[in-house]
Amino acid sequence: MTFAERGAVVAAALITIASLMLATGCGDENGRGAVLYTAERSPAIPAARVDITLPAAGQVLPRDRSVSPELEGESGELQSVSVELDVSGFELGARTRTPRADGIADSRNGQHVHLIVDNRPYVAVYGTEADVALAPGPHTLFAFPGRSYHESVKTPGAASLVNFHVGEASGEFSLDADAPAIIYSRPKGTYSGADAGDIMLDFYLSNVELGPGKYTARYTIVKKEDPDRRYTIDMNEWVPAFASGLESGTYSVTLELLDGDGEIVPGEWNSTTREIVVETGEGGNQPLRAAGKSSRGTLATPAPCSIISGFRVPRRGVRAGGDSRMEDGKKKRIYILCVVVFFAGVGLFASSVVKSFTGLGDTLSEYEFPGEHPVRLSEKGLYSIYHQYENPGGGDGEGLSPGDGSIVVSL
Repeated sequence: MTFAERGAVVAAALITIASLMLATGCGDENGRGAVLYTAERSPAIPAARVDITLPAAGQVLPRDRSVSPELEGESGELQSVSVELDVSGFELGARTRTPRADGIADSRNGQHVHLIVDNRPYVAVYGTEADVALAPGPHTLFAFPGRSYHESVKTPGAASLVNFHVGEASGEFSLDADAPAIIYSRPKGTYSGADAGDIMLDFYLSNVELGPGKYTARYTIVKKEDPDRRYTIDMNEWVPAFASGLESGTYSVTLELLDGDGEIVPGEWNSTTREIVVETGEGGNQPLRAAGKSSRGTLATPAPCSIISGFRVPRRGVRAGGDSRMEDGKKKRIYILCVVVFFAGVGLFASSVVKSFTGLGDTLSEYEFPGEHPVRLSEKGLYSIYHQYENPGGGDGEGLSPGDGSIVVSL
């Protein structure tokens, strides 16, 4: 096999390998068709603000001994606590008018407040009142405005935090008002049909500035049925992200706040794990029905701290919104490597084709020329070989043809 033929085989192999790597995401650890990416923030709403007016900060609520049966948990100690909100610069119930509203899940109930109790999943409150069922002890409420498509309004000072007690003033609060914290918001619940195409990842920050050498937000998504399917994104900007292409199954979603050394910042709220379900089959895109028509409800669950609110958010189809920017530098480097390998193969193949036509680069001990002149090469090196022709008929060059002329070999 000549040098050109061997080069062609190697080039074909490189092109095939690079093409397969590109088609499968270049072997990225996130791979298998799923990807996490960031998107631009929605337009700011500078005046938006939510204040928790009841309970008051530091308040100790008396024990209510007349707990209704529907509020009793496993311990039988839950009691209803009223929460009142003051919302300004932000119209509750209105649809958020941005291009993104047409691209991702958008609640027909409009803009709302995300109310979180003791770092549990938020409840969307579409008015200014809600009821929560709480056990005796310390509790933390955190509230911030959410657009109709559930992206948080990331205006400094828009959120409110209140620590209070039920029964007696004892025990430590889960979140201090001055502590750095990341508050989990999305994803949440079940994503079916079109909703499962692009799933929003969103959070709120308290006393935190993201950036190189500062704090980092990290999402990690793991499929419970196949733990090897693990997807991670590190975020140095306070923007939403999306998970695209997750297959059907149950996933654990972990949000962590990391310090400049890559360590999890101490605090109960700074490492939060939720569970979501993805259903990508046809016919799965059925919006949930609202459980009520008011912002107060009577749904209780038997947990030490559970939220009782009447609404479940209807969902619509999801599409990726905003200008995406891949955060994973490793993925970029792998793709660059794939491209380099691909074009190296193409270059080698093209070189081999040229050499197969010209004979250049072949390793020879004897070269046959027209006119049957054998040339034996005794030393290794790069040679230029050309013919000297004789003109048996004389004249000015007509009738030139290979004949008995000499062969000149120069090193």
